[in-house]
Amino acid sequence: MVGRFLIVFMLVFGFVVDGVASPFVGSVSISEESFRVVGSGFGAQSPLILFDDFEYGVQGENLYSYPNWDKWNGLKPPVFSTTKPYAGSQSAFYKLGESTTDDFHGVGASFAPQSEIYVSFYIWWADTTDSNGDPAANLKFSRLNTDTLYNGVPLLLFTYQPQKDNNILGPQQIVYNAGSKYITYYVNGGDRFDISPNKWHRMEIYWKRGTNNDGAYYYYSDFDDSDSDASYKTGITTVDDGSTGINRFLMEVSATGVDMSNPPDAWIDNVYISSGQSRVELCNSSSWGTRSRCEPQIITSWKEDEILFDLNGGGFSAGESVYLFVVDSENRLSKSYGPLIVPSGKATTGGIEPPFLKQPITK
Repeated sequence: MVGRFLIVFMLVFGFVVDGVASPFVGSVSISEESFRVVGSGFGAQSPLILFDDFEYGVQGENLYSYPNWDKWNGLKPPVFSTTKPYAGSQSAFYKLGESTTDDFHGVGASFAPQSEIYVSFYIWWADTTDSNGDPAANLKFSRLNTDTLYNGVPLLLFTYQPQKDNNILGPQQIVYNAGSKYITYYVNGGDRFDISPNKWHRMEIYWKRGTNNDGAYYYYSDFDDSDSDASYKTGITTVDDGSTGINRFLMEVSATGVDMSNPPDAWIDNVYISSGQSRVELCNSSSWGTRSRCEPQIITSWKEDEILFDLNGGGFSAGESVYLFVVDSENRLSKSYGPLIVPSGKATTGGIEPPFLKQPITK
């Protein structure tokens, strides 16, 4: 849910990381759902491309009925659903295993080519087992592409293979296609993401184009309400991927080997896409390392010493205490500012809101 949230930071001083001053937050003033704050070292803005909390659609209606999302042939579309929202009253629902054991669902967002891109979304998938009590499906969550939604260059996707291993789900794969070469990272053991079923997870993806054979950089992270430690997996390609930039996000949940009597249905909510890492987060801890819930905010103005944004209440309720962090374009982090009290309004109580789109969609 999005409401007005306005911020200004007062310049006092900043601290230095690797010889560069990190963002510094000085003071915050609040009026209804608008916050104003002043500070320093915020650097360059990463413009928001798309934010969607799925509050505007009709129960059971296909997402591609609205201009934010594109239909992709061969993939069944998710629908608006009130059955399991992360926040507000609705989310996007993926009904897997309805007619086949290999089921592919998704819709896409298309935008101008980006040399770097940051994506955040929340996902819940239901536990599913076969007749032996073992996990019954391999899952794929989301793709970043160039030119086509499903197979493009570069192709960055996350796959989850829930096989029992000492009662720990895994392994996982992160696949990156650098030109004609696929580079696959197997995530096992302590490096696994905790993307276990029956709870909400926030997934983050970041990709930056490589040039002059210096490699393309990307990371994934995940954290959820029951695990305060975020998990990260990073990769650096060894070749220039040759792309002009990513311009497609496929919001996909696909499964193979589904037990149709017990399908791994999935829900996605609060999708946030921007053209880089700089952003403002409201979190439930004053320590970035022990946070277990954070919500990216909807930036309306970003200057070196001032940021304005609309409140994305997300999973927070009015009256909760939160801490504010500024992340700059190089992923440098401010110290926390707070506690702040989440105000009441549409951003925390729901309400019908249009999809938030900062850049026009290109088909």
